[in-house]
Amino acid sequence: MLSNYLRIVFRDLRRNPGFYFINISGLAIGLAACLMISSYVRFHRSFDKQPEAYADTYRVQYSRWSENEDRVEFASASPTIGPAIKTNFPEVQAFARAYKTEGIFFKDEHYFEEQKVFRAESGIFNLLGIKVIRGQAAHCLDEPTSVAISESTAKKYFGTNDPLGKTLSYNKQQNLKVTAVFKDLPPNMHMKADIFVALAAWMQRDPELFSNGWFNSGFYTYVKLAPGTDPEKINRGIEAFIERELGSDLAKYKMGMSFRLQPLRDIHLTSHYMHELEANGDKSAVNLLGIVGWFILVIAWVNFFNLSTIASLRKQREMAIRKVNGASRFQLLFQLLIWSAFINLAAVIIAVGIFEIIYPSFSQLTGLPPSSQVIHSYWFYLTIALAFLAGTFSAGIYSVSGIYSAKVIQLLKAGQARQKSGRFMKKGLLTLQFAIGIAIIAATMGVYLQFRYITKQDTGFCLDNILVVKAPVVGDSTLLNRFKSFTDEINALSGTHGCAFSSVVPGQANMFNRGGIYRVGQSENDAKNYRITETGQAFFDTYKIRFIAGEGFTGNAAIDRQRVVINANAAANLGYAKPQDAVGKKIMMEQKPWMISGVVIDFLQRSPKESIEPQIFRYPQRFQGKFSINTGKSDTKQMIKVIENIYSKIFPNNPFNASFLKDYYYLQFEQEKRYTLVFTVFSTLVVFITILGLIGLSAYTAEQRKKEIGIRKVLGASDNWLFWLLFKDYILLWVLASAIALPVFYIKFDEWLAGFATQLPIPWWIYFTPAIMVLIISFITVWIQSRRIIALNPVENLKYE
Repeated sequence: MLSNYLRIVFRDLRRNPGFYFINISGLAIGLAACLMISSYVRFHRSFDKQPEAYADTYRVQYSRWSENEDRVEFASASPTIGPAIKTNFPEVQAFARAYKTEGIFFKDEHYFEEQKVFRAESGIFNLLGIKVIRGQAAHCLDEPTSVAISESTAKKYFGTNDPLGKTLSYNKQQNLKVTAVFKDLPPNMHMKADIFVALAAWMQRDPELFSNGWFNSGFYTYVKLAPGTDPEKINRGIEAFIERELGSDLAKYKMGMSFRLQPLRDIHLTSHYMHELEANGDKSAVNLLGIVGWFILVIAWVNFFNLSTIASLRKQREMAIRKVNGASRFQLLFQLLIWSAFINLAAVIIAVGIFEIIYPSFSQLTGLPPSSQVIHSYWFYLTIALAFLAGTFSAGIYSVSGIYSAKVIQLLKAGQARQKSGRFMKKGLLTLQFAIGIAIIAATMGVYLQFRYITKQDTGFCLDNILVVKAPVVGDSTLLNRFKSFTDEINALSGTHGCAFSSVVPGQANMFNRGGIYRVGQSENDAKNYRITETGQAFFDTYKIRFIAGEGFTGNAAIDRQRVVINANAAANLGYAKPQDAVGKKIMMEQKPWMISGVVIDFLQRSPKESIEPQIFRYPQRFQGKFSINTGKSDTKQMIKVIENIYSKIFPNNPFNASFLKDYYYLQFEQEKRYTLVFTVFSTLVVFITILGLIGLSAYTAEQRKKEIGIRKVLGASDNWLFWLLFKDYILLWVLASAIALPVFYIKFDEWLAGFATQLPIPWWIYFTPAIMVLIISFITVWIQSRRIIALNPVENLKYE
């Protein structure tokens, strides 16, 4: 019996290849798109689930504020809170701290600059689920001179030799012994680390910081609670502890402070505080894209459902004859289920093939892990199985129900078995397709326009031809003097337009935040927090940052160490009505007065996604940062080679690390760029799948009404009027779909835009263009499919009557 049914399917395939192509390709593309989007969504939802007890693991989030509600919130915390929580709350089973740093590591004469370095405690491995493959995780960072390195880092420095017990030199200042090798961290962790240096050395060097440094930050603190512990109970307990231990000091300075437990698994999609280790994802954006993925599959299912029921009506004479010959309900159902299963199985096979071919490019576009990790995931096969079963049984059972319940005489009339409920269902499903298509096209346009809007904003500084060179960290007591030698030699080069040192460059997050700053003559209670950037004399000229009032630094260190430059936002924050009023005035910072020598415009230190913050620029004191070189329009490659030679000569044993600022600055928009591309690709698929469905549905509708068309044509109806007769039903469905989709888009898009400091002024046409596009696509598709029937000689349409 099964072989007989399969022969029937293949015979039907030969007779109607176009129908099978539309049905299978639409369903396959929809399923492949759903799988790709699901892989993206699941990856972003899988972050930080490596620890066995990840549900009971938390990061401590730190906030402080002044009486005037000047508030700063850190992803990191003070070095004191971890031990305090462990000591005072028995529910806390363990804690560990980590401090982000970087440096140059030497193995004999070979050295590498390492960016992913943390000073940490041994407990970090267990708390974050980091697997140690050599050595002991429990105590590998207990000694001040110990270091743990990743598997790939071990190969880089030691090749195939066992690294345990070997020595690495850190910045030529400290010799470290390798005590552990850990497995390379997966991409779905918020912490990206290659090297962990023992925090114990710092604790020995500065015990006061670790016992009383409540107002410091930068220490990422993780705690593990006993199973079943309510984190809010711990949060309330911490609040009471802070009030008990520091309440009098906080009241004296009219300040507030809080430490709260942040679930480890929520960091990647919901945490956007100062000092984040990386740019985290957007939960609402990921959720929205997940909905888009299922919408695409729904559209494909709707197409398949409609076309399958249409095909079953086309086969109703055959089914009627089988019914007359005594076919049972089960036999009719089984035949249609075999037919439906064939289409779904073919679609599934093709979908998996599409996924395998496209996924490598898709993963590069979206930053996902290699496809091998996806294809072996249980959810991948579960999604395919559910799609196959749902598609097979929904279409098969619905098709047979209409045929079996109809009378034989109706079935033999070929066309009389249609029911109103079936027509209403098809119209409802088509309306759903239209609504989804309109909403997704509108969302794609909105995301693209917002991305283009923020990337076109005036940055307020020169972005072109700025070469950023990382400042050296290895050297002797003459290192600081060599800074000036380097800038002098670069400025002497023909074609350059300035070389300046700064602690951070535009586009880089400024981690240096200083509180307790206020105008001289005001109360300390008016003190606020400001970003501090340390810059050399030529910084503003190199970047062509415009002064609103006053001047910059003089180049005389004795004078410049007593003055600061502020941006317009800082001037307003300090209470000056006009920027000009701030020039020559003094502020209190770090318990000493500083004179404001100038005010610059509010240039975009970060991207337009974020609010402009009040900034204070002062003469360098730490000399940890970058050189910015304006290369002008000279030969780029030759200029970089010359600069590298100068750098290597003045700063030996320091790797030359250079890149153009423009490339670095636009990395801030990478997430929005990817998001826009993904939306564009999948909205195109939505349109394509909808067109496939319209092709089949409009062809069927025209075929069903061809006798009516023949009669009306005999009575004098024009071709245009006949097309309007067929198309007017689609217009009503389109209007209804627009009324559903556009308000939903407005609400959700407005919520998404709220996450940007700089928001697109939403153009009025964005609410109509997507609907018009869907209408035009429908018009063209229906016209192409209908004109064949309309153009037929009425005799052909009526010859069987």
